[in-house]
Amino acid sequence: MGCFRKTMAVMAVLALILSSIAIIGQGDRADAAGPVYYDAEVTPFTFPECEGTPVLEALEHAEKTIDVSVYLLTSVYVLSMLIEKQSQGVKVRVLIEGQPIEYDIGTYDGTRIFRNLVDEGGEVHIINYKGCGTQTYTNLHNKYAVIDGETVVLTSENWTATNFSSHSENRGWGAVIKSTGYAQYMGSVFDNDFDESRTDVKRFTDVYPELTPYTGELSYRFGKYSAPTYTAKVSPAVTFDNASVQLKALISSATDRLYSEQLNITDSFIDIPVDNPYAWMLERADAGIDTRLVLNTYYDTSDDHRYAEKVKYINDNTPIIASGSPEGDHGLIHNKGLVVDDRTWVGSMNWTVDSINDSREANVIIQSPKVSDFYAETFLLDLYSGYVPGGGKEVRKVTYTVDGKETALNHIKGDRVVLPDDPVKGPESVYTYTFSHWDGYTEGMVADKDVVLTAVFDRHDALDDNPWFAYVIIVLAVIAALTLCTWYVRHGRDRSS
Repeated sequence: MGCFRKTMAVMAVLALILSSIAIIGQGDRADAAGPVYYDAEVTPFTFPECEGTPVLEALEHAEKTIDVSVYLLTSVYVLSMLIEKQSQGVKVRVLIEGQPIEYDIGTYDGTRIFRNLVDEGGEVHIINYKGCGTQTYTNLHNKYAVIDGETVVLTSENWTATNFSSHSENRGWGAVIKSTGYAQYMGSVFDNDFDESRTDVKRFTDVYPELTPYTGELSYRFGKYSAPTYTAKVSPAVTFDNASVQLKALISSATDRLYSEQLNITDSFIDIPVDNPYAWMLERADAGIDTRLVLNTYYDTSDDHRYAEKVKYINDNTPIIASGSPEGDHGLIHNKGLVVDDRTWVGSMNWTVDSINDSREANVIIQSPKVSDFYAETFLLDLYSGYVPGGGKEVRKVTYTVDGKETALNHIKGDRVVLPDDPVKGPESVYTYTFSHWDGYTEGMVADKDVVLTAVFDRHDALDDNPWFAYVIIVLAVIAALTLCTWYVRHGRDRSS
């Protein structure tokens, strides 16, 4: 008996050691008190350019399970995809906010599509349904999905009909993250919020038993958007778990660059910069770190310049270089992202008291120089396209022309000029004109004066990119030469005779 007990004790110790190793293997801690980072493959993307295509593609690849937790889910494309995947045997669960933007989702006709998903066998729960009483979160504000327990797709943008179309004006970031460890973490967050035993969660059919199925067309489409995939490490930052601590540590660690793009910043954060995200950012700017901010000014009117005044105040009184919303296709800065050295913060958490302290928000820190550069390039174009006031910061206007279209960028004096990659002349030409060079632009050029740069296109690049085209030209040239020779020989004989 004693031998048996000793054997069992040894086995128990071994089991404990093995389980500890398994847990440790799921993530690498930076230090004993630091965040857990998981190995991952990350595909970054941006709104409005992507039109939601990366989200749809990630959902399409699901084989077993899809768990979706989104503040606003009104895209027929997404819901059609979910219904189709459920019909194919993929288990679909959806958790949605019952009162987004303070309105009852039961008043929206498109809400009936959730009934179609339920009738197909999917599970739909509503959190913060009307009349639920005590709420754990002011809002379920996150936007993510966990797929097959292996992949997470997470965005700053709601999954609405507009954002999943070519009509969106929202600037936002997103990422498709393949990582079993991270997916398991987010899966546990979802299970906690989806749990029907909570007093603020009910089944969709219990809240809206009278809603009939949607009878409109259920379909989806993919855009042509594509983005590269990079090897990275990722760390979850979820409110009510660790988001605020994670954000402070991330911002405070900046040693090279600190870029932030925000929909809103609570006024008191700027007025009294103490222990809040803006204050942490200001501390790094005061320490000499290259610190820049794009703040949404889309809601300003001709009479009310509230947000632009924030931008001006920051430029006039701090070392931070600030800009408002850019003109063009992404005038509404709905993003909540940061680039800090070689790490990027992507997610749903605004820099407001409610978002940080009371709402459920899902964010992720992505550690990868290439991913950070991907988002930083978009950020800088937004910054330079926006309104940059003075405040002692000299501005140089760089106007670039591509295929006759002019765009002006407001660079800070001494900044490296950033131009879009690989502009294309357009499909109206017979040939494919690809980017050759900028007339007057040199690599590493800085903005030391106002300058106009023109994109020059090289027709010969079409031959390099499409060798079959060159072969056709050669064949046609040979045929033409033979025809000419034949004509010459015949006519030469006629003349000689």
